[in-house]
Amino acid sequence: MLSRSSRREAPDEKHDIIVHYFQILDTSGREVRKTWKVFLGIETQADFDTLEEAIAFARQLAQRLGRRAWLHDATGYPLKPIDL
Repeated sequence: MLSRSSRREAPDEKHDIIVHYFQILDTSGREVRKTWKVFLGIETQADFDTLEEAIAFARQLAQRLGRRAWLHDATGYPLKPIDL
């Protein structure tokens, strides 16, 4: 799923594909749902209920566009590379 490569390329959050984890809260601060959003730069491409679906979509998009894909999960930074 995630790259174990020793290659240390820095993510370019303005151009790469980033899978972000979000918790949607209601106005009282209670969690309503969790979602995974796939971004191409700053533009949302899709929302998914599971990490697996989001990573599969991110891989396809990265391969099609010749870009890197990264994961920004609940642990935060640094972003983790996604194997293509």
